[in-house]
Amino acid sequence: MPEDAWTTTPEREQRPPGRLTLTISCYAFFKRINPMDLQRFARQYRNGTASTLTPIEYADFGAWLGDSFSQIQPLVQFTPAEVAPDYFMWHWGTFGKLLISEAHNWHPIWTRSENVRFRAVHDWHHLNSGKGFDWAGEASAYRWAAGTAPESIKWILRSEILGQAAYQLTTGHFPQQKLVRNCRG
Repeated sequence: MPEDAWTTTPEREQRPPGRLTLTISCYAFFKRINPMDLQRFARQYRNGTASTLTPIEYADFGAWLGDSFSQIQPLVQFTPAEVAPDYFMWHWGTFGKLLISEAHNWHPIWTRSENVRFRAVHDWHHLNSGKGFDWAGEASAYRWAAGTAPESIKWILRSEILGQAAYQLTTGHFPQQKLVRNCRG
């Protein structure tokens, strides 16, 4: 495995007791997601048409989210305040809790509860990847999510994670939320 590949190890895992450990090599994914993809994802998200979900996609997303959140729920602490990445990491290191903001929680498809639980799962994936909150970190968090998700919702995760992050990283602010089927980088 190349030197810059990353694989989880039991020493680095911070999972609730009794949970299975997922081992993922992100090397191949990072070879496909490069800095130029940032611009393409941002453009595709910005110009993409808002999509609706089929009933099956909504059900699959709900089942995936419910299962994913149930595995970390004891570790989550919600707050009405905004949470900067540095403070999030300090809070995790100090208290062992994922501090998840409920601020700016409107979404055109998800309920407030679904959206904030998705934030928690997404931030858990950031912690597990060890890559931070830049483009590489977002790509890694997407890979963690996609590795556990059914095929039917991977386009949703690309839009929610990679599309929104690319837009924010290239403009400095988050876009109006939407789901874009053609976010492929």
